[in-house]
Amino acid sequence: MVLFKQKDLEQMDMVLFTAVENIEEYMKTNKQRIEKYIRFRDSEEYKSTDAHRMQQLLVEFQKQSGFTDVFIANLKILSDSYRDYYKKLEEANERFIKSFPQMSKGEVP
Repeated sequence: MVLFKQKDLEQMDMVLFTAVENIEEYMKTNKQRIEKYIRFRDSEEYKSTDAHRMQQLLVEFQKQSGFTDVFIANLKILSDSYRDYYKKLEEANERFIKSFPQMSKGEVP
């Protein structure tokens, strides 16, 4: 069973890369969509779904398994390109949080 075609995955990758490279433009272009997502993510309707429960379990697993502290830290050591990408991602996230402070609740949306 194939969930995504290669073409679709490449397009998603390009959208994410473009957003990280130019977060200001991404936020400007997608402001209404982002705000709608934030409202949905904070709703009781969403919080009662299996998707929310799975997201919470994934966050907890990442914390307990050392995914960020160990795996990502070592990936940044091993890969110059990932280290550069991660730095851009952190910078984009800082600007994103300044524009949408309600997203800084310490959990992955």
